[in-house]
Amino acid sequence: MLRSGSRKHATDSGTLSETTKSSRRRRRNANAPSTKPANVAPPQTPEEEALALPKGISDPDVLKFLEKQYAGNISTSDKNLMFSALARTTALGKRDLTKMWKGIETLASKGKSTDLSDSKFFPVVNQWDFDKLVEYAQRRLADENEKDPFLFHFSGELARLTTSEDGTIRIETMNQNQFEHELNRVSKWSHATVSGDSETERGVACPTDVARHIFNGPRSDFLPLNRLVAVPTFTKQKMITTPGYKDGIYYMPQKGLSLPTLELAPSEDRVRQAIYDLADLFADIPLDGMSRKEFMNAIDNGQDVSSFSHLLSYGLSSVVRELIDGPVAGHLARKDKPRSGATLALTIMERVATCQPSAPQSLPVREEEVQKTIMSIFREGASYVLFDNIKGGAEIESDALAAAMTAYPTYKGRILGASTMATVPANAVFGFTGNRSALSPQLAERMLLIDIDPKMESPGTRAPSSFKCDLTSEVQKNAGHYLGCLLTLVHNWIAKGCPEWTGTPLGGFERHAAVVGGVLEAAGVFGFMKNRDKLNALVKTDDPISDFMDALIAENQETGSQFDGTLFKVGSTDSDLPISLRNNRVLSFSDILNQAQIALPNFGYKTAADGEVFYPASANSRIAQRIKNLEGTVRNGEGETAGRWILQEHPESTKKSGKLYYLRHLDDLAA
Repeated sequence: MLRSGSRKHATDSGTLSETTKSSRRRRRNANAPSTKPANVAPPQTPEEEALALPKGISDPDVLKFLEKQYAGNISTSDKNLMFSALARTTALGKRDLTKMWKGIETLASKGKSTDLSDSKFFPVVNQWDFDKLVEYAQRRLADENEKDPFLFHFSGELARLTTSEDGTIRIETMNQNQFEHELNRVSKWSHATVSGDSETERGVACPTDVARHIFNGPRSDFLPLNRLVAVPTFTKQKMITTPGYKDGIYYMPQKGLSLPTLELAPSEDRVRQAIYDLADLFADIPLDGMSRKEFMNAIDNGQDVSSFSHLLSYGLSSVVRELIDGPVAGHLARKDKPRSGATLALTIMERVATCQPSAPQSLPVREEEVQKTIMSIFREGASYVLFDNIKGGAEIESDALAAAMTAYPTYKGRILGASTMATVPANAVFGFTGNRSALSPQLAERMLLIDIDPKMESPGTRAPSSFKCDLTSEVQKNAGHYLGCLLTLVHNWIAKGCPEWTGTPLGGFERHAAVVGGVLEAAGVFGFMKNRDKLNALVKTDDPISDFMDALIAENQETGSQFDGTLFKVGSTDSDLPISLRNNRVLSFSDILNQAQIALPNFGYKTAADGEVFYPASANSRIAQRIKNLEGTVRNGEGETAGRWILQEHPESTKKSGKLYYLRHLDDLAA
């Protein structure tokens, strides 16, 4: 077996003393006049070649030297002289050399090489020095990792790649036990037992102290990994189409994925067909409230299709992520009714872009759990973070979520289940779905809206026949085709010189808008970021009372010419009004709150299973108390309702009518 200088260490009281004496003699004679002739002849015999080997020669190099001598049909006497010379000039003893030689003979008889990467020469754990054991392990890891990378440096930890039962690929940061498994998979180890002149060996696992030493060593010794993809992806140099590791990206294609032939400069017909196929796939999801016929006509006529543009952005953002030098905006698929198709739209587009199943999850309620959840997803190297069915009605706000959405190129946070912090690449694209979801101002500034409006009371009851196809099975069968459509759009953009979108982007997301908006515009898909007004209407202010006053002002503005004015009251509007007020329309506070989905603290509202806010009849007494406290509140209107408005109790309220309220317009704006 191949051994190292541990032999010297193992026989401190024996051969080391002879070596030390020899070293002292050499030092004493170092300054003596040389007796060698001026022109020294090159070594001729195996013994002379052994004596001419450099000091400190490594064991693998000694093995190569022996293999060379074996190939030269060396005689037994020359071999013995050579062994004696090597025993004097290297750290190996004659027993070590004899074992090496026998190993060479055995492998040669089987037609094998003595290359350590493919041989039976492996370390003897109870005879080798620790440093040599570490050196061997590092060499085996390096050799195997160079041939087919499997160990990486990711987020400050050692990592490997895994595939789940559904085919999803993920990055897995390793603990020491997992690392030992990988090390034992690519290396062989033995333990020797000496009995008299015989020695027997048995295979063993890598010593734990060796594995621990390497595991806790510098991570820079391993390949850096920034991103894991399952489909071809674009970089600034070219599109990665060859499976394996390249410049921080590992491409592990999905099993069975078949892509169509892609043109680097696709024709206009090819681009139009790609757009048509993608539009046809999603046409039965009521984007912007359009029917299939209305939607396809809008595509054919080049009209603005904002929600479809943003749905394409959700898919394209992952494909061109390496071309975007900055964070990617979030994508909110919002609906007013459950089971309208928001989750279906995003999960199908995610499958088109990655050819992997989506993994939606709930947005945690507690802020610290939001941060840890995002960190866990980032540490898996996922391409998407999809929070499904976020709470409706009440404002959605999260500083941790806002910070993660703008993080680039890395994100730092606390690891789930641990007290340590980690820094990970921030490559994932954020998606959200929700019923009647309302956003805080800071989240709205990070979001693109995909508006889904089925224009029916119970969209979940739609017959399957109303869909052209089952989207899930269609994409599973033809994933490569639809991915090819996305890639065609990008090839078209590149062929045209990468023209950038020139509209007004979201602050901080300029590069995302420039690239993705540019891809869409070059393909003839319009409406990117043109529904900002609709999204801004979903923004919750920091003061729900202001929202309530705005809703009252808006209703007051809708007073028809047939009425003298608009009155507001708590509870039923079927009250006995004074004669002077009977030509006024009467609205219920609770009806306005329900319609505007305003969750006023301490007003007695409840939240339905679908996230909808409502005020039951039992809340009327609490509403009455709170409205009394709001009397005299002033709110500035805008546009057609410009000026100051004050909520007051009407002076002609009676016991029969109950308390009536109205909005009075204050003419003196400077007051």
